[in-house]
Amino acid sequence: MYAPIYPIRIYDLGYADIKDRLDLLAGFLEKQDALLVDVRFKPWSKSPIWRAENLRKVLGDRYVHIPALGNINYSEHGENIQYANLDRGIQEATRIMWLQSKSLVIMCQCWDRDHCHRMGILKRLEETACSIPSQPLVLADLRHINGKDIHIQKGLFDD
Repeated sequence: MYAPIYPIRIYDLGYADIKDRLDLLAGFLEKQDALLVDVRFKPWSKSPIWRAENLRKVLGDRYVHIPALGNINYSEHGENIQYANLDRGIQEATRIMWLQSKSLVIMCQCWDRDHCHRMGILKRLEETACSIPSQPLVLADLRHINGKDIHIQKGLFDD
């Protein structure tokens, strides 16, 4: 397996936080050499900007949808989270992260990560990635500030 010489980062994003500023996210992905990993069970939104077909059009190969990481019960807003296939989805995300040597932005719609299925995905990715010896890993949270930039809050699982 290819071993990157720099830290791989896993970022967390609920696109409700950055509203319709896909331009900010696209710039961030380019700057960080990262991929957007859509973990929605159905990659559709009321806002056409966040629909899979638009994300593919705007982001190109920086957009990946992993339906196995989707919450089958997504309409219940944090209650009774049931992943489509968490093990398979984590394997796919980890493979992308290490083989392509790319940081990942794990995205769904929810603004409140603590009540979103992303939290379970992030914890599993941390456990899986940290089980690979000598691979630096940084977890961070993305937030929108003043419509001008994306703020990175490090220490995702710190108390």
